[in-house]
Amino acid sequence: MKNVTSQFSGMVSKPKPAPPARAKRRGPSPADLALAKYSGDPAIVAAHVAWGGGRLWPADPGFEQRACGSFHVGSDKIVGILGAATGGPVVAMSAHLSCFVFGFDWRSAAEVPAQEFIKAAGAGDKTSVRTINLDTVFPLQRKCEGMIAVEPVLTRSQDHVLDWLRLAISGGGQVILEEPSLEHQEQQVPKGQWFVDQENENCFWKTPAEREMALKLAGFSVQKVQETTGIALRTLRTAVASTDQAFAELSQATELAPILQPVTEFFKKEVDAAKNRLNALENGDVAVYRYTAIKHRVDG
Repeated sequence: MKNVTSQFSGMVSKPKPAPPARAKRRGPSPADLALAKYSGDPAIVAAHVAWGGGRLWPADPGFEQRACGSFHVGSDKIVGILGAATGGPVVAMSAHLSCFVFGFDWRSAAEVPAQEFIKAAGAGDKTSVRTINLDTVFPLQRKCEGMIAVEPVLTRSQDHVLDWLRLAISGGGQVILEEPSLEHQEQQVPKGQWFVDQENENCFWKTPAEREMALKLAGFSVQKVQETTGIALRTLRTAVASTDQAFAELSQATELAPILQPVTEFFKKEVDAAKNRLNALENGDVAVYRYTAIKHRVDG
C-alpha cells in the first residue's frame, strides 16, 4: 500500500509557480503621436497640412495634366517644374510625362523634404529636385526642353525669373506660366497678402500686355494668352474648404502638445493668404492668365 501511494503521489505533479508578471510596455502617449504627425519645419508642415503632402501651394491637378499634355518629348529629354515645393508637383506631373522631370524651387528648406517625398513615392528614377537662387542667376549644366510653373513666379520676381528661364530652357523650348494680373496699369495693388512670405507691395503686379511684352524682351515668342480666372476660383474654393477639418485636427494636436503652436500659426497664415487670393478673384480685383511662350533659337 505504501508503494502504491508513493507511485500515485509521484504521478500527480505539483503546480508550477506562476511566472513573474511582466511590466506592461507603455505605448506612445497622445502627445507623442501628435508630435510625430506634425514634426518638421513648422512652415513646411503647416503647408502640408493645408494643401497635402509634397505641396506648398494649393494643387490644380487639371492644370498640371493639361500643361503636361502640351509637351511631346522623348525619354531622353527634360521638362522642368518651377515651384517644385516639397516634391508633390514633380511626382504628380511625372506620371503624365515620358521624359525626365526636374523640379526647381527657390525655398531652400524644401529640397530635403522633396527628395524624401520623391524617394517614398518611388519616383527617383525619372525625377529630381534642386534649389535655385533667383538673385544670382547661373545657367544649368543641362538645359530643359520645356518648363511649367505651378505657382505664380513672375509676380514674385519677374525680371529675375525671366533671366533664369532664358538660361534654363533650350532654344525652341516651351514655357507655361499662370499668373495673377491686373486689368489695367492704374489699378491698385490687391488688398490682403497674396503670398505668405512676401508683401504685396514687393510683388510685380502687371497687366497681361505688360507680361507679354516682358516675355518678348526676355527672348520668348508668346504663343497664347488665356484668361483662367474661373478655373483658379474653383480650385481655390475647393482648397480652402478642405482646410476646416485639417485645422480641427491640428488644433486638437496643439492642445495635446503646445510646442506645435508655431505650426498652427503658419497654418493660419497659409489659409489667410489663400482666402485673400480668393477674395481678390471673386471681387474682380485680379484676374488670372495663362501664358504659353517659346524661347527663340538663339543661344541654344
